[in-house]
Amino acid sequence: MRDIKFKMSQPQKGENLVRIYLGGDLSVNTLAELLPKIKAIEKDYSEIEININDVSVFDLASIQLLVSLQKSAEKHKKKIKFKIGLSKDIMGLIENTGFLKVLKKL
Repeated sequence: MRDIKFKMSQPQKGENLVRIYLGGDLSVNTLAELLPKIKAIEKDYSEIEININDVSVFDLASIQLLVSLQKSAEKHKKKIKFKIGLSKDIMGLIENTGFLKVLKKL
């Protein structure tokens, strides 16, 4: 399944905040397609909000990407905010693998 959902909302007048909306298949199979888009946005904007909802697949590669984006933003003195809304099933799997603390720190 390669059902990745990506949408970007341009900053509103007087704002420097760009919003990214992600959903669908956020797995190792689709992140290679997504990464260049997010890196380009990170390069062009100083404030980024990443909203994650309606996710069908979410794996360790997804967590690694989010942590990497956070570290890159810190390194380049940019602001990044995550709003993550995952299903109870996916959150349960993340908790069972021990990565819930990592996700909550974002």
